[in-house]
Amino acid sequence: MTIIVALDRTDDGATQIVANPTITAVNIQGVVARAVLTTNLRIAPGRQSEIVAIVPTAQLIRVTGRSADGDWLRVAYPATSELTGWAARTNFELISGDLAVVAVASAGTSAAADPSATSISDPLPDLELIDAYLLPNGSLTVVVENVGTGSFSGSIGLQVTTGGGELLSVLDIQETVLFPNRTATVNTEVTIQGTGSYLIELDRLDRIKELSEFNNASRFLLVPTS
Repeated sequence: MTIIVALDRTDDGATQIVANPTITAVNIQGVVARAVLTTNLRIAPGRQSEIVAIVPTAQLIRVTGRSADGDWLRVAYPATSELTGWAARTNFELISGDLAVVAVASAGTSAAADPSATSISDPLPDLELIDAYLLPNGSLTVVVENVGTGSFSGSIGLQVTTGGGELLSVLDIQETVLFPNRTATVNTEVTIQGTGSYLIELDRLDRIKELSEFNNASRFLLVPTS
């Protein structure tokens, strides 16, 4: 069974997620910006660097550093966390604060080197999407693996967005028990009607404490069979 959660509607009737109504720019300390398009966060400045996370359009981030030329920003996402990655400056609009006061950060400084990040010795789960496909009726099925060191038991939040940034569905997938290095295959009951690239995110509201938050979002090419 799937449970739809945290949905609202805009004035024109479109569906949008209310990710957390208590987190706004005024609740975030420091320099705050908003993604103007879906943005890849990378482990170091440069478009050839490894992607470690994806920031959907309109999400808030906190700027924690910048490159010497100012073309790249090191940002925290979610904005209230200490998980960081690098992204091009042009992908964001400034909401509050002054980028001129942001310190120049060393290239490659990211959550992997952040001393405040969770120690890998902590027995925590780490959920990762390893596959997504469609059943003959168009129903989206996902495969989740626990690549962490601790077991997980509970419901997992899931968000599905089209390649164009349109929110397709927000739901809680069924109660799942995952021991380390085990996988679970879950039929989400979300119907996909068109062929295309879809962004699928686990635990969008960060309700699950994991070893890493950087592997919760993946893009998949989904092709209906009928």
